[in-house]
Amino acid sequence: MKPLVSIFMSTIRPYNWPILHKNFSTSSVPFEMICVGPIEPDFAMPDNMKFIYSEVKPAQCVHIGVQAATGKYVMSVADDAQLCDGGLDRFVNEAEKCSDIEKTIMTPQFARHGQDFFGVGDESTPVLPVGMFLTKKLWDKYGVDKNFYGVYWDTDISMMNYADGGRTIICKDIQFSDALPIRAGTRVSSCYCSGSRSTADRSWFYAMWVNDFLNVSTLENDLNFLAFFDKTGSHYKPPPRGSWIRKERYRPFDPIVDSDDILTVSQGKNYE
Repeated sequence: MKPLVSIFMSTIRPYNWPILHKNFSTSSVPFEMICVGPIEPDFAMPDNMKFIYSEVKPAQCVHIGVQAATGKYVMSVADDAQLCDGGLDRFVNEAEKCSDIEKTIMTPQFARHGQDFFGVGDESTPVLPVGMFLTKKLWDKYGVDKNFYGVYWDTDISMMNYADGGRTIICKDIQFSDALPIRAGTRVSSCYCSGSRSTADRSWFYAMWVNDFLNVSTLENDLNFLAFFDKTGSHYKPPPRGSWIRKERYRPFDPIVDSDDILTVSQGKNYE
């Protein structure tokens, strides 16, 4: 049966995939689960689960995953988080009732600490997603900037949709939790990810959309992330209190380009 929902993830934890698949299977809608990353599973996968081997960085893995998606709706998730039971059914029900679904991104309520990135969704602080659910048509309108390599490419897509008059809404009866296990000692390809890269990625996002954050034009070769960190080099500089969100992206959008070598070539620069 053709999937209605395509779920895709940049992943390094195959031991969580059966848990995630079982979680998504609590819904009745047909779905496919696409896992892209550098660690192959050591178990037989269900027919509606696909693994694509890649050692490129997370945002590029997401790009690979969504290119393989065949559903009307797509959902990006992390491999250490899951929805409440029946979450896909609830998303589809809300989407089918939404009159402006081609301008709307839906997000679950993050169970641990909420998810209002800058505020509560007013004019200056739009809601941004964690585990966003949207039509593939809307995703394809924007895509992923190749300069994002950690996690905040999804908020960038949401902001571009917001700037074009779209919105992100919280589905408060759909909970999202990051309670799945992370095994100690897991080795990951150095080109793939690290905590510091995700931190720099957050600062890159701030610079694109917060009006009084660090001016991106001062960055060496567009990607000198050290300028975003405090003196210890371990924490990003948050936006100044009272910052407002731009409605126009500061830097031109530079999407990942499909090519024959996309599975083997890292996006942007390596910071090894």
